[in-house]
Amino acid sequence: MTLEPIKRAWAQIPVPHRLLAAMLLAAGVGLLLLGTFSFASSWSANRHAKKFDAAMEKKNAEVTALQGHRDELIRKAEAAEALAADRANSLAALYAQQPALEAQAAAAETNLGKALESYEAEKSNTNRDVPASERLQRYCRKRAELGYPCSGIAASGLTGR
Repeated sequence: MTLEPIKRAWAQIPVPHRLLAAMLLAAGVGLLLLGTFSFASSWSANRHAKKFDAAMEKKNAEVTALQGHRDELIRKAEAAEALAADRANSLAALYAQQPALEAQAAAAETNLGKALESYEAEKSNTNRDVPASERLQRYCRKRAELGYPCSGIAASGLTGR
């Protein structure tokens, strides 16, 4: 294809019209280039924005998971504090009861010591072995003096001594 017909047609157009056509062609090419660059830059910005949004979504998911974990740890800590306070109250109650329990144990020890001394004195006075039935009666009597029941002693095998 030859450019002769286009050259002849161009030569026949008056100069001001040629200038106008060249300016219009240059403006068209400029607008086309401007549109291309604008599209390229918006496409690039959109691509970067999508990467940024994906990264932010990932960070938000991590933050949400960490907040859930933190809330669970707070709940466990509160439960542990409540349990510790409960145990501290129980321990304080036991400490408050300790003197009374010690006094009761000391009284029981004294009573047991007296009963043992009485038994030893009686045994040394008689200087003989006491039959099992009498031992059982004495044992039950001493238990009754100390405030303990005597039921079930015969079934336990104590009488066969």
